Amino acid sequence: MSADNGIYIGRFTGGKHGYTYEYRVCEDAAIENCDKNDMIPMFLHEAYLVAYYGKSEVYNDHNDAWDRACELSNEIAKDNGFTEYGICMIDYDEEFPGISLEEANNIIDKYWNHIKAIREM
Repeated sequence: MSADNGIYIGRFTGGKHGYTYEYRVCEDAAIENCDKNDMIPMFLHEAYLVAYYGKSEVYNDHNDAWDRACELSNEIAKDNGFTEYGICMIDYDEEFPGISLEEANNIIDKYWNHIKAIREM
C-alpha cells in the first residue's frame, strides 16, 4: 500500500521582513492538492497552501528549512514511520496566502460540500 506522503519544503516569494524567499515545512500526503492548475479555482489552490503549510514555522534561510525537514524525517523514523517521497523542495513562485488556517479549512470544506451537493442533484 502506498503512503503517498513526504516532507515538503515550500518556497514562497516575497518573504516577510524583506527577504527574497520564505520557506515552510510540512509532512503530509497528496501534496498535489497544492498544485496550481486550470481545474481548480485560485482561491482553492491558496486555501490548500495554507492548509498544508500554515502550521509551519517560517524560515528565511533554506538551510534552516532543510534542517527542520531532516529533524522531522528523523522524528518519523524514530516512531517506525516512513515517508514515501522523502524530503522534497517545491518552488511555488508566489507569496504565501494571507488567510488563516481556519479560513482555509472553511474554504476547502465549503467548496467540496458544494461540489457534492451538485453531484447529488
